[in-house]
Amino acid sequence: MTFKDRAKKYLDAYKKYGSMSKAAEALGMAKTTFNSHYHKASAANTSDPITKIEVLEAEKGNLQREVKRLESERVTDQRIKDWVFELAASKPQPPAWVGKASKKGRTTGWPTLMISDWHYGEVVDPDQVYGLNEYNVEIATRRFENTIDKTVDLLKNHMVKPSYPGICLALAGDLLSGTIHDELTATNEVPIMPAVVDVVSHLIKAIDYLADNFEKVFAPCVIGNHSRTTRKPASKMKAHTNFDWLIYRMVERHFSGNENISFLIPDGSDIHYSLFNTRFCLTHGDQFRGGQGFQGAMAPIARGELKKRIAANTYKMPYDILLMGHFHQLMYLSRTIVNSSIKGYDEFAVGNNFPFEIPNQALFITHPEWGVTHRMGVHS
Repeated sequence: MTFKDRAKKYLDAYKKYGSMSKAAEALGMAKTTFNSHYHKASAANTSDPITKIEVLEAEKGNLQREVKRLESERVTDQRIKDWVFELAASKPQPPAWVGKASKKGRTTGWPTLMISDWHYGEVVDPDQVYGLNEYNVEIATRRFENTIDKTVDLLKNHMVKPSYPGICLALAGDLLSGTIHDELTATNEVPIMPAVVDVVSHLIKAIDYLADNFEKVFAPCVIGNHSRTTRKPASKMKAHTNFDWLIYRMVERHFSGNENISFLIPDGSDIHYSLFNTRFCLTHGDQFRGGQGFQGAMAPIARGELKKRIAANTYKMPYDILLMGHFHQLMYLSRTIVNSSIKGYDEFAVGNNFPFEIPNQALFITHPEWGVTHRMGVHS
């Protein structure tokens, strides 16, 4: 077959089937191979006025289809942006009722429950952790529900004449197992999108229950590192490329219009807020590197907290207490509260010889005069 015959074959196939993919399939070859042959044939035959017109008409049709497709995607993308970013138009501000002492006089203080490192969707094989822990979607759901139930029980039934202005639910990230490591992608029990839907549903039910018991719920929220959509940690658009942020926005949207439930969701890594006279900075903690030396997590936490405190002072946003998760260890320090995890002990902890810790979450009360008091761990 001459070159001219071959060229005609490719041109005729494209004209007949109307797309590169269909023409390539009809000729039994890869799309990229057909594409290469077709463009060579087009270039060789453009000296023929009739062929040139046919080529231009075909390209015109192809371009029109592409423009139509892109326009459809643009409309769809805009609808998604309008829906997701609807509540992100203004800078996050705590509601007026957060941080103020009750005019009725006596108060026990603002209770704060920290939720972090849920790692929903991940699987922990008990045979790989000496039988110390097991984790899957069913257990993750049960532990989260236990955490909420026990928090209400501790605050309502184990305090003397408790009086609370509301409850603070500090969401500190890593709600999902994520797909940042190949081993997680291979072993997670559910894909990330169904996990997002599940976590949103669980959070909505939990906040409803907390509102039933404490009337007001204030939820400051920050992203973690496991829920990111980028392979490597990002600096720009960090929150907007993280499923934690999407989860928070979806839950916030559900409660829009409810004046007793308020969210504080930043577009960055940290959020600052006050309860009475105590100033908090909430972060996930993945900015703090290290934690495998003989000092364990204490060295990176102490070093990182000092750097963050100095930086916060330079941009006139000082804080009294840093709240964080990430290290899966419950620690009440003088200037820092480090949350544990719902997931509990896992294969990574065993491989790095980290000490065993049961799954639990931080619960504490902030008093208008005495600051942070009644430090507890809620065993899930």
